[in-house]
Amino acid sequence: MFDLHGKKALVTGSTQGIGLAIAKLFREAGAEVWIHGATSKEKCIAAAREAGCDKYVVKNLAEPDAAEVIYAATGDLDILVLNASVQYRTPWDEITREALESQITINFSSSLSLIQAYMPHMKEQKYGRILTVGSVQQYRPHKDMA
Repeated sequence: MFDLHGKKALVTGSTQGIGLAIAKLFREAGAEVWIHGATSKEKCIAAAREAGCDKYVVKNLAEPDAAEVIYAATGDLDILVLNASVQYRTPWDEITREALESQITINFSSSLSLIQAYMPHMKEQKYGRILTVGSVQQYRPHKDMA
């Protein structure tokens, strides 16, 4: 399919679902893959084992120092996959300020911070890939999701 030998990748939100599938595929293609999870070391270890790797980082993207902590754990990367996100099933006219801020922080602000952390090395080496995983919400919005 494609060859990622010699490449180092981080997939945020990769303890399950789409993120884990991406991590597995990258690992099968030869990349060194870092698994990321928000809160559970055990889930990260299990996902890393399932993906065939042993590197993981646990850090909640809602925390202000998330990008710095994750970067400190992984070091420079060749591939950054921004897959982690949250969505709350709350009618738009009932969503709380807390829930809104949480979604903005996790889904947008943390992504920007991670890009800013990893981009300098990618630019310096004149190689890098940053992939952002979107949501079906952009095409078929759920009535109870802002």
